[in-house]
Amino acid sequence: MPEKSDVTWSSMMAGFVQNDLYEEALRLFLTAQRNGVEMNVFMISSVLCASAALAALIQRKQVHAIVCKVGFGANEYRREV
Repeated sequence: MPEKSDVTWSSMMAGFVQNDLYEEALRLFLTAQRNGVEMNVFMISSVLCASAALAALIQRKQVHAIVCKVGFGANEYRREV
């Protein structure tokens, strides 16, 4: 692809996770970070699933730090009742 968007990266990560290719999903996440891709909730979700499946505590802690740094909070996505 000539241009990759965050949707492209998210889709690839989700596809890897759905096909039990957890290490590939984590590698892709790191590549996305190095390329300056803006993280979104779908990427974070895929990476957390992959690291949980691999019992990769260190990666989960790193993802948590990214979530805190970027500012993805639970309150942002809560619906008003």
